[in-house]
Amino acid sequence: MKIGLVGSTFPKKTAEGGQMKRLILFLFFILFFTGNSFAYVGFWWGYAFTHNVSGISGDGSFVVVGINAECYYESETNRGMYEVCDGNASVYFFRNGEIVWSKEMLGDFILSISYHNATIALAVQENSTGYVYLIRNDGKILWKKECPWANNVFVTRKYVIVGDSRGYVYLFNREGRLLWKLKLGDRLFVNDEYMITGSSSNGTVYFIGLINNNIKMLWEYQVNHVYKVLIAGNSSLVVGFDTYPELYFKKNASILLFSRNGTLFWKRKFKSLVDVEISNNGKYLGVVTPSELYFLNMKGELLWSKNITDIVDVSLFDKSLIVVTRRGKIYVFNETGKRDFIFETGKTIRHTIYVDNHIIASGDGVYVFKTLSYKPSTLRILAPYGEIHLNDTYITDAPNNITLVPGRYEVRVIEDRCINHVENISLGFGEVKIVKIRGIGYLDVFSNVSNAEVYVNGTSIGVVPILQYELSEGEYHIEVVAKGYKSYTQEVLIAPCEHKAINATLYPLFSKNSEPKVENTSNILERDSSISNTLLFLIPLLVVVTLIIILMHKR
Repeated sequence: MKIGLVGSTFPKKTAEGGQMKRLILFLFFILFFTGNSFAYVGFWWGYAFTHNVSGISGDGSFVVVGINAECYYESETNRGMYEVCDGNASVYFFRNGEIVWSKEMLGDFILSISYHNATIALAVQENSTGYVYLIRNDGKILWKKECPWANNVFVTRKYVIVGDSRGYVYLFNREGRLLWKLKLGDRLFVNDEYMITGSSSNGTVYFIGLINNNIKMLWEYQVNHVYKVLIAGNSSLVVGFDTYPELYFKKNASILLFSRNGTLFWKRKFKSLVDVEISNNGKYLGVVTPSELYFLNMKGELLWSKNITDIVDVSLFDKSLIVVTRRGKIYVFNETGKRDFIFETGKTIRHTIYVDNHIIASGDGVYVFKTLSYKPSTLRILAPYGEIHLNDTYITDAPNNITLVPGRYEVRVIEDRCINHVENISLGFGEVKIVKIRGIGYLDVFSNVSNAEVYVNGTSIGVVPILQYELSEGEYHIEVVAKGYKSYTQEVLIAPCEHKAINATLYPLFSKNSEPKVENTSNILERDSSISNTLLFLIPLLVVVTLIIILMHKR
């Protein structure tokens, strides 16, 4: 059965109104195009880690990455199976793709990261307790507070807000002083001066204003079991479930969109859910089910949908939707559902965010893209296969086309003992650079004559035995020579990763044919017979001559 919507279909926009709106938007784009709009996306930089990325944040130029400690399971008779971690949870701070600093041995798990106004807030689990850090972007730890079970953290212009799995919310000022602690729910989202909370158990949603180190309850709404809460623009998003088993399995999800003052715009129900996100301006929603991707406007109208089955995360910016799949593909769709960008990392991707004209994706590494108002560069790698590395980071596999932010890159294409190509390139706006790479094969040469010399296309490569001599893919003329022997020649075709062996047999120069001559047996027999007949004739003649000489001597 196809998994999709429960109940009636989405309300549709009228054709006439939709066409007129699109026309106005198109004319506005053409006539009033500014630097705040974008038309393209290009890869900027990436970094690979040995452990999976647990959290990301940043503002584009600055990116903060959290890495969990390495954990494994042990078993004891009295305790059974239990998890043991090495305590090396780490955080890395990047500026324009370069690591500025890192901090290690922070605990077991980096559960949440938030970056704002040149400061980083971390929620870290260490053994059986939790801690919250506030770190300046030069790496200095401003303060560290114990917050058991902390699993969510937000840093704003004035505050650090922490949520824990028991439903408590902590409000700290930037100096680290605890202003208050309230039980508001284990689901939390903060957007500067506003906060929305919900509970996965009692289901009450609270929308709160943060005013002068205190809170003001603006509105509340009852939802049985809250899964997710978000604030964007003048809208608030709540995702809930009727029962806890439905929450656990994400079945029969209810999606509700509210105004800033708590007015319910609409409510939709989905049979099954993977993720829901709202755009930064609060005007569009992306809903992912196991079989479909839906793009809605703030009125709940379905603008388009697509059948994509392996989506693991989604984020939105303005009128565009970013989708990542477990196979490492990143898509960007526009308002009409047209795919504007696709990038295949070759690595597992689990999460993506959009901040300040940058798309940040993470999984086995971190990948950063820029949204551009000008045409990006294209790098076309023409190689039979191999890993493509840009600036020492594995990106994807060859052959491939990569859309890049214009700039300088070190391109390395490698395949185990088959391809090892390194090239520094510079790409301008809209430039297409083609890199053609031939694979490597290997040649062994043996001969029955020791120290016979081997030539490849007329150039000596040494004497036999030749072992694993590297050759680029292609055709070659092989010649093996030794003094006193006829040369051996052969044409060979080397394919990428192929290992070819030649056994060259050399013959001495006994004749002009350079091979020892073997006589016919019948000729030998005829020659022996002729010799025998001659001897039979000569022997009686010799006897007669001898007798004549003796008789003459007696006289």
